[in-house]
Amino acid sequence: MEQSITITPTIKVTLPPGKVLVDEAEYEKLLRERLYRQWSMGDLREACQGKAEWWIRQELLVKYQKQLDADNGGFVLYPASKGQPWRMDAHKMSKWLTEHWTELDWTAKQKGV
Repeated sequence: MEQSITITPTIKVTLPPGKVLVDEAEYEKLLRERLYRQWSMGDLREACQGKAEWWIRQELLVKYQKQLDADNGGFVLYPASKGQPWRMDAHKMSKWLTEHWTELDWTAKQKGV
C-alpha cells in the first residue's frame, strides 16, 4: 500500500513499502507497549471489562491454573501466601485471553455463595 503526504507548495513524498506515518502520541504509546509489562489483578480485571475479582479467580485463575501457573511453564505468578500480589506477563495474558475469549463463561455465578 503506497502512502504519500502532500505539503504546500505541492511536494509529493512517497513512502517506501512497509513505512507508515503516525501521530507522535500514537508512536509514544506504541513504544511504551513494546516494553515488558506486568499486570496486577486490577489490570486483569480491566482487561476483562471490569469483571469482579471473584469472577477472575473462579473463571480464569483457578479454572485454568494448570495452563497459566508459571510453576507449570505458564506466565502467571500465583501468590505464595495470602496478601501477596498476583503478577502476570501482560502480553502473554492478553494473548491468552484473546485466544480463549469464547471459552470463558462470562455469565458465571459466584460459587459457594
